Parts: sequence; structure tokens; C-alpha cells
Amino acid sequence: MLRFATPILIAAAAMPAAAQDIIIGEPNWFSGTVIANVLHDIIEQRTDLEVEIAAGTNPEIFGAIASNSGAYHVHADVWMPGHAQWVEDGRENGAIALATTTYDGRIGMCTPRYTADALGLRTIEDMARSEVIAGLDPDGDGDIPYWVGGEGWQMSAVGQIKLRDYGLRDSYEPVIAGEGDYQEDLYAAFANREHVVFACYEPMSWFAMEYIEYIEEPEFGEDEYTLVLPGDSDNWLEESTIRTAEELSTVQIGYATAIADAHPEIAPFLANFGLTNDDITEFMFMIDMKGMSIELAVQDWIVLNEEKINGWFSGVETL
Repeated sequence: MLRFATPILIAAAAMPAAAQDIIIGEPNWFSGTVIANVLHDIIEQRTDLEVEIAAGTNPEIFGAIASNSGAYHVHADVWMPGHAQWVEDGRENGAIALATTTYDGRIGMCTPRYTADALGLRTIEDMARSEVIAGLDPDGDGDIPYWVGGEGWQMSAVGQIKLRDYGLRDSYEPVIAGEGDYQEDLYAAFANREHVVFACYEPMSWFAMEYIEYIEEPEFGEDEYTLVLPGDSDNWLEESTIRTAEELSTVQIGYATAIADAHPEIAPFLANFGLTNDDITEFMFMIDMKGMSIELAVQDWIVLNEEKINGWFSGVETL
């Protein structure tokens, strides 16, 4: 594994190193995967700790951290306030802490620029216009696919609620699929200039192409936003109401306070770690657009950001 030119190697002090000292929860979206790998490589290079990356859903990762079960110790990409329902219980009992360094996140509804221009699709009201529906549904079967997100994503639940509450459910069919699987279909649509609409979030590799744009929604308002998740109620859809855009997010890692206590040598690092929007966008461009492996992209980033990483380990926030 690549090492720093002048590494700061920290000996594990509180506990003897063992297999899987730290298990990093990897959520099933791009930025979560990238950040999980960055965390993994930095901790393994700079300490004697054994680190594992394990995929998991939000309820699984947050639940394990909050209960101190040891199944997961870190969530690599926490979106607040969107993930608050999982985070706050753990913060109240002192089990979960959030890093102080954040990047900005946005969730919305998107379309390619060529679709927006050709169909005049700019606003949520435009999605209901007959000529827009006809352009998005060339075979006229009344079933326009609308990707809402991956399995277990909060965004997927939000997308289904929005289609109903915006009065679009008769024409648009929510599609739940992994980001990578849907991306293949989306890029094929781009190549063929097919008209599509889909949920989106930023930073995201699709925006790295400067090829898509947001569909305008009413500004976020608490009175028009009530979200009940599938894990909280069998009647979540009926109990939810969303007629506004999403609130802008701050994104950071979340971690078990117990792991910081058990391994104080990484406590400052966990508290201060954080990538910037530019970092995330660059990773997306190099991996998704240029075809670089995630391992090589992460190693290159680590070499170029040694000073920043030194600051995280010494308890200094550096951006």
C-alpha cells in the first residue's frame, strides 16, 4: 500500500490491534464509497489499526453505531438534516458524533439540458403539461420511468411521495434501482438524446458533465414537508406529505464515540475529517469520466493532501 513520503505513524495505545478494529459503513452511493475508501486507507497507513469497509443500509449502519454493537463504527456520508431521524437518537445518548468538517449537498429532480430546451421543461408544473408528457413518453403507454434512488435510500421514499403530491403519479412510474445500474441506462439515454427525468443529488458525477439541470420546485417549507419513512410505519406513504424542494444539506462522517474513546490516537482525525465539494467532484470526474480505479484515485489524493491529513490528526481543521 502506498505510504507517505514523511508519514506520521501512530501506535495504537488504548487497545491491542486486532482484526477489524474499525468497521467503516459504506452506504450504496458514489460519495459514500469514495469517502469510505479514503478513511480506510488513511487510517491503515497512519496507524496500526485494522480497518474494514462493509456495505450497509442507513438503518443498519446508524443502528449499529447507536447501539454500540460493533457491527459498524463509522458512517462515511451523513446527510443532515435528511438523516436526522437516525442520527439524533444516537447523539442524545452520546453514542454518535459527527465530524466538524462538512461539504454541501443538494437533492432534487433533474433532466438533461437538451430535454429542458426541447420540451420547455423547467418547473415541476411543466412536468404535468401534455406536450412534455408526450415528449417523455414517445410510445404513449402512460408510464414514464422516474428513477427515485436506490433501495433503502431516504431519497427513494421522498421521490415516491413527491410524484404523488405533485399530481404526477398517473404519468410517472417510480423506479428504484442501484445508482450504478441506473447510470448505465441514463448514459445510454444521453447518447441517444432520449428525453428523461430522474431524481438527482449533488455533488454527483452526472453534474461533472455539466449536462443536466434541476427542475424548479417550490422553495422548501416545513409546513409542506412531512416525511415518514418505510421503516417507521407501514402506512408511511399515506402519512407523508411533500410539496416542496428538499432542504439544502450539510454532509459529513458520523462515528461511534466508543471507537474514538477506545482508540484516542484517531479521535482528532475522526472529529476533523472531511472532504470538500471540489474533492468529491474531482473524484467523480477521475473515476467515472476518466475510468481511474477508485484505489488509485484515493492513493493519489492522499499523496497530494498530506498537509491537510496531518492537520486532521493533530486536531487542526484544514480545508
